[in-house]
Amino acid sequence: MLLATVMSLRLAVSVSILTASLASYFMNTYSVIFDAVMIRNLFETNTAEASDLMTLGLMLNVFLTGVLPILLLWLMPFKANGIWHSIKFRITAAFVALLLILSSVVIDSAKMTSFAREHRNIHVYANPIYPFYSTFRYAQEVWPFKEELYYHEITQITEVSPQPIKNVTILIIGETARADHFSQNGYHRQTNIYTSEHPEIINFNHFYSCGTSTSISVPCMFSYQNQDSFDVTIAPFEENVLDTLARAGVEVVWRDNNSGSKHVADRVTYQDYSRPVNESYVCAGECRDETLLTGLDELIRSSNGDVLIVLHQMGSHGPAYFQRYDETFEVFTPVCLSSELSQCTQNEIINAYDNSIIYTDYVINESIKLLEKFNAYSTNVIYISDHGESLGEAGLYLHGLPYGFAPESQTHVPAMVWSGDRSNIDRALTSKNSENVYTHDNLAQTLLSLFGISTTNSKELPQSFIVFR
Repeated sequence: MLLATVMSLRLAVSVSILTASLASYFMNTYSVIFDAVMIRNLFETNTAEASDLMTLGLMLNVFLTGVLPILLLWLMPFKANGIWHSIKFRITAAFVALLLILSSVVIDSAKMTSFAREHRNIHVYANPIYPFYSTFRYAQEVWPFKEELYYHEITQITEVSPQPIKNVTILIIGETARADHFSQNGYHRQTNIYTSEHPEIINFNHFYSCGTSTSISVPCMFSYQNQDSFDVTIAPFEENVLDTLARAGVEVVWRDNNSGSKHVADRVTYQDYSRPVNESYVCAGECRDETLLTGLDELIRSSNGDVLIVLHQMGSHGPAYFQRYDETFEVFTPVCLSSELSQCTQNEIINAYDNSIIYTDYVINESIKLLEKFNAYSTNVIYISDHGESLGEAGLYLHGLPYGFAPESQTHVPAMVWSGDRSNIDRALTSKNSENVYTHDNLAQTLLSLFGISTTNSKELPQSFIVFR
């Protein structure tokens, strides 16, 4: 009724029906909640991610519960009246509807109050009211009704300790990898087939994400804000740790095979590897994450100083887990070969997901093998996933639930560190501290310390999860 005050009644009802149809499919199929973060994810996704969700089930659901009712609505005869009568009718109808809702609550207030207290989050399932509300919230975030925001530095570099040898570090940002499906963390399946060849790798078993979606976790992990105070609307305009490294003289390169850097790499070198980078490398359907390593030898050799290379993976992004790897890595079978997860058993879904983890492990190992060729430098590979994933536990799938009641499968992420023989990382002390609890908040200070940089806010940042010599 509120929509009908600003557009024709038929159009308002049509928009509501179509929104409810789309939302109900994802809510029923994947247990998705359409809060402002999920709406942000929808607007910031790319074609590859969106195509995974365009299933026959979605089309059929939208046709039956959306398109058909809308067609019937527009075929009904409708007598037009004067403008004033139409506006007055809509306002009156909206008032009556609101009065009826309030009356029903008052009449049965005892039960309603008790139910509301026991189920405080019930409002997030109101369809299509909550998706409309969340879209409005998202619009407020991206269209701030205040003075224009602009980029500004929030810290000063107080010291850059001279490094005896060139530092070359590859930071891999994983996608949708959950900690309990890494054999390094005790998973009963061998999903770390490749990195298990490196006993010098240090694994962090208690690492937690800043958010449950890429659009929040990625900017948060590089921000100087901590998780509790993080504001995704301000982050693009504030200096992040990559900006600081670049100002200090570190060559920072962001290579992306996902849906972008979420504004983290706006002011450093950004390279898109989600499409073929040259004629010799043809991506079949989508580019594999190993494409991110293309030409890194030349980049490292041509750099004059310290280098930080960020590789943003496609990783294990669902629901089409089977598309994230080549058949060479199909260790666990049978696999779910559909984006329509309801057509697969949970075991098939997990098999496909675990195979994608094996492929991620391969990419990590290939990064290590690449840096082993540069043993004259201080070399490091750091891997951290952005968030986890639900694979059907308690009827939940994918990720993106509000952090407050998201399961640990969406927040507990894998993290590991490999260091070369001439690295400035103290393996013994870092290994000793690896059982401590860390979060994405610990990354900023880790990167600053890795390159010997001190800033005015260094003492305020959470400690590094790596110990340096």
